[in-house]
Amino acid sequence: MSLPDFTPLVDFFLPSRCGLCGLGTTVRGLCASCCAEFLPWRPEGACRRCGDRLTEEECEGVCAECTLNPPSFDAVRAGFWYEPPLDGLIQRLKYGADLRLGRALAQAMAQTMPPPAQIDLLLPVPLASRRQRSRGFNQAALLAQGLGAAWRLPVRLDAVRRRRETPQQARLNALARRENLRGAFAVERVQAIAGRRVGVVDDVLTTGATLQSLAGALLEAGAASVHGVVLARTASPVRRGQ
Repeated sequence: MSLPDFTPLVDFFLPSRCGLCGLGTTVRGLCASCCAEFLPWRPEGACRRCGDRLTEEECEGVCAECTLNPPSFDAVRAGFWYEPPLDGLIQRLKYGADLRLGRALAQAMAQTMPPPAQIDLLLPVPLASRRQRSRGFNQAALLAQGLGAAWRLPVRLDAVRRRRETPQQARLNALARRENLRGAFAVERVQAIAGRRVGVVDDVLTTGATLQSLAGALLEAGAASVHGVVLARTASPVRRGQ
């Protein structure tokens, strides 16, 4: 039997300072003013397949890369661009174990994206067991649980596992990321996946290598479709105008 969640009572009687401005009080880690003013919201103009920014020439809603090499996943939904100050908040969540901030960011995701009609269940990208023991939690699972509560969708934490430890993706280029994750995931609960439209939740999507690898395993296990649901999406340098 799970323990009761006393977080709502703690939030009510002991509201915390905002994680950005340090001034406004909040029940979920970020005050409404900072959410509205500082987070890098995503306007229109992103590829509906991979979520990257579109150039002026790409006016049909799908970027050139996805047109030439369609990914195995159907689409990516992202709440924000991976830009300051959100990048620092994500680092603080992952490496500072600020779980209250994680719940706040999940709530911000839910506010930016309407409940998805094309998703039946949410599934966080699993961490390798050694990394999860070291960190003490999985930030993707924390986001998925917050989204599941907001969107009233089931969340499966046990359906997929990482088969092996892999070097951290942030240190690798796009080609190395794909090779690093080849065969990295195994579906453990096929009956929970078969015929379902799965939303894969993660904190940041950069090249899409993790989502591509996991989507392949899910589709092979019988998933009807796979969508990426991420807190933040990076934009490739050429699409940032650099």
